[in-house]
Amino acid sequence: MNPRQYLHGAGAMVLLASMSACAGGPGPDLLGPRGPNLMAAYSGDWVLLRLESDDLAGKILEAQTGQARPGATGARPGGGMTGGRPGGGMTGARPGGGTRPTGVAGGMDPEALQQALATIRVLAETPLRMKLTLTSEEVELAPGDAPALTLGLGAQEERFQHGRAAFVAAARWTKKGLIVERAGERAGRVKDEISVDREGRLVVDRQVDLPARGTVKATLRYARQTPEG
Repeated sequence: MNPRQYLHGAGAMVLLASMSACAGGPGPDLLGPRGPNLMAAYSGDWVLLRLESDDLAGKILEAQTGQARPGATGARPGGGMTGGRPGGGMTGARPGGGTRPTGVAGGMDPEALQQALATIRVLAETPLRMKLTLTSEEVELAPGDAPALTLGLGAQEERFQHGRAAFVAAARWTKKGLIVERAGERAGRVKDEISVDREGRLVVDRQVDLPARGTVKATLRYARQTPEG
């Protein structure tokens, strides 16, 4: 059964409006002459380059505990994490641009807050392997052993349920490349700006807005998996 289901209601309207407000504009036309090459460059099986990627799990742990590790960045004000108001992009459960009043997550009861945090941790988990299929109309992401996520490229929001994690997701193609956003139903979000560098590696610039814990940013790099790999 296809897990996709269109999300109705106020939350869906906020998701769509905020994604539409993001800067970037239209990117190279996937239906144009460069389309086949672009789709081929993004599509494939990818494996994480650990030594060239940030320790996202460690940064999230720092944000949750307020304890910095030696040599870590992003846990102090002005670093990769920005206090209680996520900087840039979607905040709270609002994919796209715009701001959300501070204290929304803080006003949640402790049980709901912990559930929201657990959902975002699942969405932000760094996959060691990932399969990506890009077409002119949609993108399919299969991170590790998680169920595949199929999204149209028109920034239309859809609702998913993966295990106990319920979230809203949307994708669009821009001049920055592929943007995929996932937001918890109550609070928190994960925004990925996905591009391909000159070496043919897949680069995922990830921003994680943790409910009541601030924002964590990390860059993940993937190499194309070889047939024997």
